[in-house]
Amino acid sequence: MAKVTLNDTEYDSDNFTDSQLKLLAELQYSATIKRQLEFQMVCNSLMAQTLMDRFKGSLEEEDA
Repeated sequence: MAKVTLNDTEYDSDNFTDSQLKLLAELQYSATIKRQLEFQMVCNSLMAQTLMDRFKGSLEEEDA
């Protein structure tokens, strides 16, 4: 399988127990979810800024 590096030490996952493989899978899943949530936060921030700009523009149009 793959090499796993933890605290600058490399481990061969072929030597992992079933329990260690399950823990590694959970860590990988958690990292994937974290990346997805970070992406969603960026998208949400960009959308919020776009909506704020549109709202501000519509208010300025009314004042003109």
